[in-house]
Amino acid sequence: MDWVYAAIRPPLVVQDGTSVNLYQRWWEQTEDCLGMRYEFKRVVWLVARGNKAGTFRLGNLENLVGYTMARPGGGITIMVSYKYWLAPTVIRHESVHAITGKGHGQLPEEIINRCSKGEGT
Repeated sequence: MDWVYAAIRPPLVVQDGTSVNLYQRWWEQTEDCLGMRYEFKRVVWLVARGNKAGTFRLGNLENLVGYTMARPGGGITIMVSYKYWLAPTVIRHESVHAITGKGHGQLPEEIINRCSKGEGT
């Protein structure tokens, strides 16, 4: 295997003297774009350390920068490559899958692309 998982706390920034959870902000932007809600605190975030290109492999899937899966018993796990863990488009892209519960081919790509870019928020 060319990756190792490490659990992370979503990154915080300080704005106007207040700590802001970037992942939660990007998550809420994605919810607004989709017009749907899913409980943010039910998500476990993981960073995958992969190859030199910054991608990881999961089973038969290769060259991943992010991956979202449902956990048995409820909740969501989102894995993001170490190289992209602060990329809003990647976090929002995986958030689209988590919030909708749908993968590629189950949602129009136009919606995935628009909400991953943060448009319509």
